[in-house]
Amino acid sequence: MAIGAAGVIGAFILAFVLLLWCRRRRAIQLQTARQVLLLNSTREGVAPDVFESAEFVCSLGRGSSGVVTLMRVRAPEHGEHGEQGALVVRKTLTFNDYDARAPPEGVVSGRQSGSRFSEHLDVLYEMYHEVRVLAQMSHPHIIRYLHAARPPGAGELHIYMEYADGGTLAAAVTAQRGKPFTSELVQRWTWQLSSALQHVHAQGVLHRDLKLANVFLTQGRAIKLGDFGVARLLSTHTHFAQTMVGTPYYLAPEVLRSAPYAFAADVWSVGVILFELLTLRKPFESTNLGALVHKVENGDYDRSALSTCAHPPELRRLASHECLLHPDPSERMRLDELLCDPTLADAANDEAKSLGHMPTPSFSAPGTTLNESSSVSSAAAFSQTPTPP
Repeated sequence: MAIGAAGVIGAFILAFVLLLWCRRRRAIQLQTARQVLLLNSTREGVAPDVFESAEFVCSLGRGSSGVVTLMRVRAPEHGEHGEQGALVVRKTLTFNDYDARAPPEGVVSGRQSGSRFSEHLDVLYEMYHEVRVLAQMSHPHIIRYLHAARPPGAGELHIYMEYADGGTLAAAVTAQRGKPFTSELVQRWTWQLSSALQHVHAQGVLHRDLKLANVFLTQGRAIKLGDFGVARLLSTHTHFAQTMVGTPYYLAPEVLRSAPYAFAADVWSVGVILFELLTLRKPFESTNLGALVHKVENGDYDRSALSTCAHPPELRRLASHECLLHPDPSERMRLDELLCDPTLADAANDEAKSLGHMPTPSFSAPGTTLNESSSVSSAAAFSQTPTPP
């Protein structure tokens, strides 16, 4: 009996210690996220209140996890009512029903206990997650993270990002009205998108929602990858994800089969995007979800549309089962292979030349948007236009 009682007490103590450890770990994670906010608020050399005093320009839409607006940021030297300014995107995340039970700022120090503390920590951590992902990115073809702040008592988190003023790839495809893009443009976009995604993966991050509507363009028609709202960070101990998120038309077969998946799932989505740029059609279409899933799982894409599109066979091959749309992730073309493929060699050379001549943007440049034109700093973002379900 004594041994049994000692065992029960020991198990209880162990469970209690584990609970304290988990709470402490989440508190540290949240504190780290807040430190990221502080660090990145000043990395542009601009005071945080410059962003918080930004002027509303127009609404860009509402996505699955926030409201997106276009804002004008005015540099201090131009004066409060100056005509100079830079356009940025602000994504607003809200607590919604969690706001009513939101504890004071001191919650991080452990003033609140029990499930209420844990629930609020979960909400804050999820809200700060996107900022943590954005702050890792620094690439010329990824939407640049600028600043984030939580207005006192507002129950909101504001994330400020670079504004891509050329729309989305989805809008660009629609605007073609059946007229094909030039092969050179498709090659350049494919290389830029793949380069950006390679950087994302190098940070241990899965994008998980690559689609035309989440790829933005500058006025110069350069790619800017955005919307990291459902991105997943894979640690050195977690090499696969298992949650099914994303848009059905772009999901890889392994995701639809609820199998563990990794970076190859994002590569599949690149193949779907390339297919659309080549044919101006989706590779997998069906009148019902079940049939669509069956086609994707079997790699049954529209071979007729691909074979008859007005592009060279070597470029069409990249969007086929031989390369990016192979149903088996272990046989699918890797990003490093794609970026080194001879088909994209000219695009890679042109990109190297253009990056060597890109000027470093000035925050206070008159009448500009905050576009990152150099390889020094850029990050991720949320859809600037409403994205389809």
